[in-house]
Amino acid sequence: MSDDLVAFWESELKKAEERLKETPARYKELSYMRDVVPYKIILRMVRNKADTPICWGAYDCLDVPLSQCEAGKHETCEKHRDSCFLCKGRKKGAK
Repeated sequence: MSDDLVAFWESELKKAEERLKETPARYKELSYMRDVVPYKIILRMVRNKADTPICWGAYDCLDVPLSQCEAGKHETCEKHRDSCFLCKGRKKGAK
């Protein structure tokens, strides 16, 4: 995966985040989910395909993972060390 593709999606995300700043407060959460999160997810997939580590603590986290989740199974940033969504999903699926 080329660095150009990563850079492209990073720039698209930046544009979406700039548009979000102009959104009225009462629509911010909806606009974030509809207009920003898809770019974050695409960027995470592109980074993952490029063998760039991604944080597995939250589906929309773009922070560099510097630790592992509490179970020691997935890379996470410090902020999400105790909230790995992959581990939570497995726990729910196991019920």
